Amino acid sequence: MSLISVENLSKEYGARALFAGVGFALGRGERAGLVGPNGAGKSTLLRILSGREEPDTGRVGLAAGARTGHLTQDPELP
Repeated sequence: MSLISVENLSKEYGARALFAGVGFALGRGERAGLVGPNGAGKSTLLRILSGREEPDTGRVGLAAGARTGHLTQDPELP
């Protein structure tokens, strides 16, 4: 059973497509790495997975009781 499943995600800013057709599933105990150049959309994808941002297309599904968290690259600390 998947803790998180992602189907056909896409995100664009104006005419610039960051990613399209992203899909994967992670089960309990599985780990994944996210690697790419600056500006490729890694942080945007993580914001979408954590519910802080909406994708243009696709969906993110979480298993019952599963939660996501997101620590920003540049936290605003008091």
